[in-house]
Formats: sequence, C-alpha cells, structure tokens
Amino acid sequence: MFLFLEDATNQPSLFQTLMTLLLPMAIILAVFYFFVIRPEKNRQKQVAAMQSSIKKKDKIITIGGIYGIVDDVKDDVLTIMVASGARMKIERSAVKTILNRTVEESAQEDSKNKETEEETKETNE
Repeated sequence: MFLFLEDATNQPSLFQTLMTLLLPMAIILAVFYFFVIRPEKNRQKQVAAMQSSIKKKDKIITIGGIYGIVDDVKDDVLTIMVASGARMKIERSAVKTILNRTVEESAQEDSKNKETEEETKETNE
C-alpha cells in the first residue's frame, strides 16, 4: 500500500505533461514556417513583381513553355507575338520568365518597387 502512494507522488505535474507534448509541436511548426512558408511567400512576391513589370517588347516564356514577344499590354491581358507573326492573348499571371532583362535592370526595378511601396506606406500612415 505504501508503494502505491509513493508512485502517486512521483507523477509529473500537469504543466510538465503539457510542455512535453506542446514543446516539440511548437518547434516543428516554427521550423516548418521558416523553411517552407516564409520562402514561398518571398518567392510569390518576386513572381508578382516580375509579372507586374511586364512591358511592351519584352521577351517572355509562359508557364506552358511558349516563347513570345509582348506586343500589347492591357491590364491583366497580354498580347504576345509567337512564330511568324501569330498573336496570342494570355493572362499576365501565365508569364513564367522575362528573358531580355539583365540582372541590373531587375535590381533597378526591384529598388523602384521598394521605393514606391515605402511611399505608399508613408502616405497611408
């Protein structure tokens, strides 16, 4: 009978039990956020900035693998010229890559985008 009472006093407290269960889960969620979710958000921002900066005469590749030259830009619809003057209308979101941009031009556009974002934040405040 005394052994039973001794075992009852050595059981971990509710706090210790909860920490044993919740701490590993919190660590897993934090690792998942920093290695999966956050990089994906950054990549989505870069793709959105690239797609919003498309202008006439840009050489592009669509997500379907079609190469073309932007002939006209209207809101979210682009008209591209493909082989031998054929024209196609595509969504702006269907553009995967802009080919004729150099690294310097991309960096300049990124800095311009950041400046305009900062200006809009300042005006909204």
